[in-house]
Amino acid sequence: MGSTAELTDCSILRNRLGIDVYTQSSAVLKGSIRTNDNLTNGADVNGTSILEIRGAQVEASRNGGFGLVAGSNSQLAVFGFAGSRGSTFTFDANGGGGIVLGDSVLNVFRSESTITITNSPFGILVGAGKIIGPDGVGTFVIENGVGLDFGLDGTALFRGGLTVRNNGTGVRTTNGAGVLTFISSPSNPSAITGNGVDVDLRFGARATFDGVDVGTITCDSTVLSRGTTVCP
Repeated sequence: MGSTAELTDCSILRNRLGIDVYTQSSAVLKGSIRTNDNLTNGADVNGTSILEIRGAQVEASRNGGFGLVAGSNSQLAVFGFAGSRGSTFTFDANGGGGIVLGDSVLNVFRSESTITITNSPFGILVGAGKIIGPDGVGTFVIENGVGLDFGLDGTALFRGGLTVRNNGTGVRTTNGAGVLTFISSPSNPSAITGNGVDVDLRFGARATFDGVDVGTITCDSTVLSRGTTVCP
């Protein structure tokens, strides 16, 4: 409870659970970090805790559950420190999916960082959580599953750098998702293309697509959309 840790050049392999940060604790990851082949999740962050990526190359792959689960008002973050530039977080072939946000936040602030999620049932599953990438310098690449799945009160702000491709569904909303904002940037463009269905919005979702390359979009009658791509 209330603990702090800094992990540099670590491998957490073949455990029941990889990294566990809980009860108002924090962990800062630096260097090369691997949390792979664990029985459940690669990392859990709970109880108003934070896992920060600061200039690290992190991999969470081939875990039986999810690559990372953040719950109960916690966060996964890349902040705008000079030392955070070049951070990467790679998720591949996790049994449950890449990232789950339950009443928690994924923040990417003013840092040239890359999050890549491949070969999992879900890329990022958001339930009552938020994805915030407001500065147009971060990069997200999500493919080979359901890319972004927003449940009850799940929200997002992507400003550039989002690539969602080669999924069955690229972006999907279920069960009363919140406000979704996708904005492209000339220097760091965004695209949701090449999926079976690129965007599938339902159950009262509100979405803005501004300059984003969107292939196909389907909506039910409860959805409100605006921008350069809107519901048909």
